[in-house]
Parts: sequence; C-alpha cells; structure tokens
Amino acid sequence: MITKLKIKNYKSLENIEINLQPLTVLIGPNNAGKSNIFDSLKCLRELSSQSQQNAFELRGGFEQVVFNGEIENRLIQWDILFCKNKEELNYMLEYAGGKGLQAVKKEILKKKNKVLLENIGGQYKLFRESDAKSFSSGKVIPSYPILGKYGDPVYAPSSYQIREIIQNWKLFFLDPIKMKALSTGGRSFNLKEDGSNLWQVIHTIFNEKPEITDAIKDTIKLVSGVKGILSPLLESGHAYGKLLEENINFATSSWSISDGILRLLALEAISYFPQSDTICIEEPENGIHPHLLETVADILKSASKETQIIISTHSVNLLNYLAERSSLDSINILWKEKGKTRIESANNITDIDKFLSKIGFGDLWFSGSIGGIH
Repeated sequence: MITKLKIKNYKSLENIEINLQPLTVLIGPNNAGKSNIFDSLKCLRELSSQSQQNAFELRGGFEQVVFNGEIENRLIQWDILFCKNKEELNYMLEYAGGKGLQAVKKEILKKKNKVLLENIGGQYKLFRESDAKSFSSGKVIPSYPILGKYGDPVYAPSSYQIREIIQNWKLFFLDPIKMKALSTGGRSFNLKEDGSNLWQVIHTIFNEKPEITDAIKDTIKLVSGVKGILSPLLESGHAYGKLLEENINFATSSWSISDGILRLLALEAISYFPQSDTICIEEPENGIHPHLLETVADILKSASKETQIIISTHSVNLLNYLAERSSLDSINILWKEKGKTRIESANNITDIDKFLSKIGFGDLWFSGSIGGIH
C-alpha cells in the first residue's frame, strides 16, 4: 500500500503531503483538489504503462497540468512511499515540460536508502538488489519513466513489483448509465473502473461464489421494498440484472434499476474482489439513501482489510459512520488557499476530542468549525 504521498505542481497540488492509511478519506468543498489527487495517480499509472497516448496530452498538454500553467519554472513531481511485505520502497518521478512537450527530469527508486533505479534525463542505471551492482545502463528518450520499461523480476524484483503495483491501481468513477447496460458474457471478477461490466461480474459471483452471493443479496434487501436480485443471461450470452420487489409480480430489468442499487452492487463487487493494492473511489455515496450509508461504511471498512481504499466524499452521514470505524488520522481535510490545495489530517485539529464527545465528525465538519467547507 501507499503510506505517504507527496505531489508537487500537479494542477492545484502545488505542494502537498499526505499520510495514507488502509482506509483514507478525503473531504472538502468542490474544487478543493480531491479529484486532482486521484487524477495525479491515474496520470502516473498511464505514464508507467507506456501503452497509450502520452498522459499529459490526454489532459490538454503539460501546460494544462502544471500548477498555474508555469511551464518554465515548475516541475511536476510524485514522491511515493510504499510498504509491501513489511518492506519500504520509495519511488520519485519528476517531469519538466513546455507547450507540446515533456520529459523525465529525474526518476529514482530506493529500498532502505539503497538506489535500485536511477534515471537522470534519460541516462539510466539499474542496480541488482543482491549486491547493489549495476546490471543495466544506457540512454533512452526521456518521454516516459524507465520503470515502465525495465523491471527484471530476477535481478530487480522491487522495480518490477512497484511497476506492477502502479499499473494495477484502480480509480473508480462509477457511471450508472453504463452499469445499467447489458454486459458481455464470460467469466470475470474484475469490475471496470466505470462499472460498465457490472452484470458480467455479478453473474460470475452469483454462479461461482454462493456465500458471497448470499451476502450481496442480503445487502440489496436492505433497500426498501426489495426482496431479491438475479443476474441471468440472454440467449445472446449477455448478462443483465433483474430486481424482485415486494407486492410486484413483474421483475425490474437492469436498465430500470435505481442508481443507488447499482452502486451498492458495484461497491460489494469491489470489496470482495479488489484486484489491486490501492483503490480510489470518488464519492461512493452518490445515489444511495442516507439510511444505507452505514452499510456503505461497513463495506468500505471491510474492503480496507484486504486492500487500500481511498475515497472522497461530501456526505456528512457517511463521514460520521466512517469516523466511528476508523482513527482520525485516516480523515484528511482539503481546501484552497490562493489557488493552492492545502491538506490537514483531522488528527491534527486542536481540541478535536472535546468536539467529538458532543457531536459526530461529519456534523462537526459540516458546521464549519474545522474548515474545509468553503
């Protein structure tokens, strides 16, 4: 998992540092920078894969990504501390750029302060972990980080491991319209980031995992008036959903199922089959009735026992429930100051315990007493 994340000059993230927990919550007003944190991780994932159009071009060019458009005197930097199998690894990537171009300025991977990978402007060296001797070096065009290209599972297992971790990050922006649609047939437990294969995943679970199926169906039955849910196949082989309701003999098909139920199903699928070391979910509460947000908090907390979960939320109720289930250092408050995102751990708020003896954390935040509202 990621234990510490530092980002410089990525959109509004001029200089932020955040300590991450197995379950991390980001709160703050619109345009505070929560989505920019998620997008920065997505951008790094795209850069490390080297398999698609340049990640900066997808965002309008380097000048649209660097803080305040200051291409001449700003470097975009990620500095990430990972913990895997009780070992700490530190990966740093720095980009310089201009209009229509960008290049790696510096890239370093360390393990216990020992350099395993070094890339300075395209001049790179890779070091064996066993004896710290260089086993590969050379010159590359510095458009992409070399982590995405080099990473030997034998000589440099940590480089290989970090590359795999970054490339498998999941950033969910669930789209109810796509979740209503038919899914292609075939077996899969791996939910796509927009949820577009939801029924393929649910159909697979319902056919292969009876205990999990029962748990998911019990969750859906918490929705008022719902008595069950099915995921059959059409003759074409496409999977879809059917909702069974009390006092109604006709089953509701997936394209008419409510957004909230679709999101509950997606969150359950993510929880039981995370498929990643780190998962980000933007506003998981969307479309879900406030009375069911305690269930959402339980789902997220349960998922965080198996994988790292990072969420953003605007929900007072969800925040109350999450604060009851997590330590205060898992909650981070964001706000803007002169165009720059600022971030503070809830654990650092003066006299926070006195406040929480009288009021839930979500209500305290909404009151404006601890900032991150306007």
